[in-house]
Amino acid sequence: MNASLIEHLVQSRGIESQYIDALGHEQVVSPQIIKQLLAAMGYPVDDQEALINTANQETERAWFTIVEPASIVRQGQGNVLHFKLPIDFANDELDLTISKDNQICKKIKFVPIDQELLGYFDVRDMEIQHYALPVELDLPIGYYQLALFEPGIEEPLGSGTLIITPESCYKHPTLEQNDKVETKSLTLANAEEINAIKAPLNKALYCTDVIIGQAPDEYTTTNVQANTVNNTAAQSPMNPAELYQQGYQPIIDLFRSNMSANNRLKINDVLSLLRQWWVPKASEVNRVANEGAYVYYPFDDLLAILALESQLNQTVILGGDLARLPEEIAQQLQQMAIEA
Repeated sequence: MNASLIEHLVQSRGIESQYIDALGHEQVVSPQIIKQLLAAMGYPVDDQEALINTANQETERAWFTIVEPASIVRQGQGNVLHFKLPIDFANDELDLTISKDNQICKKIKFVPIDQELLGYFDVRDMEIQHYALPVELDLPIGYYQLALFEPGIEEPLGSGTLIITPESCYKHPTLEQNDKVETKSLTLANAEEINAIKAPLNKALYCTDVIIGQAPDEYTTTNVQANTVNNTAAQSPMNPAELYQQGYQPIIDLFRSNMSANNRLKINDVLSLLRQWWVPKASEVNRVANEGAYVYYPFDDLLAILALESQLNQTVILGGDLARLPEEIAQQLQQMAIEA
């Protein structure tokens, strides 16, 4: 098997090949576990030719994606939008439209060659160039549609979702910690499984050959030796790459469905927005939960979307015991007004 390709996929798909256990010792994830996680993501790891073809197809799809499925911009920060265009469009003036509810809110004209070139790639004898377009958007927070046009052509070159997010989550002007208001509790791993049951047609989103386990590290309170998972009641995780391809809509729906005005939402496993411990399913009923690896998610993007839904639904977000989280993560959550 092509070891360099496996390593590339491990890094690009956010699989952590090492971790620190509850005793502070560095552990290395076995190659077999790595292969099982990649297989759960849809990679034919036991067929080298098929694996190479799959990786090449993914690379082509990425470079042929003119407008990203989801572009997140944050209020109060400098932002850029990314476009990948054939070299033939480098000197053309293009029209970018930002719409909401089929009404155009803003138009931006730009020439790709005048923007920062981040890279290029040859695909099928065609050079594709990756440009960054700086933008300042004086638009309210919310969800918009992006579309890129050639002048005079009705069909867009590409389209995607633009998500304008606030600087932090909603903070109620008078609500205090001890006020008697409803606090809803959400465990992301369990909620993902419920969503999978409600939306069985979205099979591409869920990696059904793995389950979400509890990691044997310093941030886990479970006794590792007794930490087993039951496959009959296991939760299948969302595939981070597919979640992005779907414009983050499944996680948006998950957040939104658990929020209501003037209430609190406590996310019990807020660290799951950063990483989840994936355990390959086994043929036996029970499997030790530390036979797995961390898979990372786009934490900054998911936090930004959580903040947006919090503001739109006027819901205060609680993150559990922040003192038990890695210090840099706890600080980031506090900056986003996620309370302990």
